[in-house]
Amino acid sequence: GGEGLGESTLKEIRDTFEFFDKNGDGSISTEELGAVIQSLTGAAPPAEELRQMIKEVDEDGDGSLDFDEFVGLFAAMQGGGDPRAELREAFQAFDKDGDGFITRTEIKEVMALLGENMADAAIDAMISAADADGDKRVDFEEFCKMILEPAGAEASA
Repeated sequence: GGEGLGESTLKEIRDTFEFFDKNGDGSISTEELGAVIQSLTGAAPPAEELRQMIKEVDEDGDGSLDFDEFVGLFAAMQGGGDPRAELREAFQAFDKDGDGFITRTEIKEVMALLGENMADAAIDAMISAADADGDKRVDFEEFCKMILEPAGAEASA
């Protein structure tokens, strides 16, 4: 499974796997996969679609994903994908009202769904670091810059 993925990426995948694996049995069931997708997108895919997603990478055919199979799924999702398309999906997960901007409230809601209780000051710092036009919210271009050009790589305005 994890050839070609860096150590930090594998740790990230392991953390994600453990987050999905709600009952801690070392595998991700269709129910667990559905619950996480619902928390990220606001809608659970139909059971048949979840079974299909798992079937595509379920090497041992047990109907659930063990860690190596999950790494395979993750690598397949990473491989050859358009990074801006993936960023667009991530942006849309935060942009709850679909207005093209991410606000403090939206960040707080998504982080809470992920089990992270962020202080307003931390969210404000994140927004102001990304907010090139000073409108106290993050648009898609600002979001891309924030993800693709980590802090410290300040562009001269």
